Amino acid sequence: DWDWQGYAVCLTHGAQDAETSAQLVEKWNRTVIAGKTRVLDLLALLHFTTDRSDAVLGYTSQLVHALQVYAAVSNATDIIFDERDAQYRRDMRLAALIHDLGKLLSLFGEADAHVDCTNRALAVDPGGGLDAIRAQFNHDEYGYLKLRGLGLPRRVELVIRFHSLFDLRNTTVPDDHAMPWLQPATNLYDMDLNPADERARAFILHFSHYDQKAKRATDYIPDVDLVEIEALLAE
Repeated sequence: DWDWQGYAVCLTHGAQDAETSAQLVEKWNRTVIAGKTRVLDLLALLHFTTDRSDAVLGYTSQLVHALQVYAAVSNATDIIFDERDAQYRRDMRLAALIHDLGKLLSLFGEADAHVDCTNRALAVDPGGGLDAIRAQFNHDEYGYLKLRGLGLPRRVELVIRFHSLFDLRNTTVPDDHAMPWLQPATNLYDMDLNPADERARAFILHFSHYDQKAKRATDYIPDVDLVEIEALLAE
């Protein structure tokens, strides 16, 4: 049963401590994977991965999930998009495509409990700010390690790094899409942030809404413009 598989994986991940997290960061930060492979080709490789902790998606590939989120963001009509410029939606569409590239870890032999699942914060370094958060290691941190420094907008980098950090979410608002064991453990929603980080957190939380809402268990690839996607990833 997928629910119980996910529960077991997440219990193991939830026990990950700061020492184990640091060891995993060191291990994968110095490991070169895929060299100069195009991002589009890495995205295609997600078709061979699933998230063992996700009872909603089940055996749905992570490529399909990425395209589900991309389609949802592209077609959304909510008021937040209406209040932002075209770059805002462009960045969120880009984030939709690449936010889970870190799940390629499962193809490289890492244990599911160090790849999947939501995260919790282990510490917040003095000085505050989003960059001060030290979260458990999973696909978020791996994706961030490999994609940072490539010229991505900072808010896209932060989506990659923190989209599974439920501690950033408003704990007073129930998340109907989250599994029971994926609820926030620490309240970082009210942490003091500078204006730039406030805007970045709002972007992360807006993205997370579509990341969860778009999930559908299916074998079908969403109807998206692949030429448009290739152009966006090539920018």
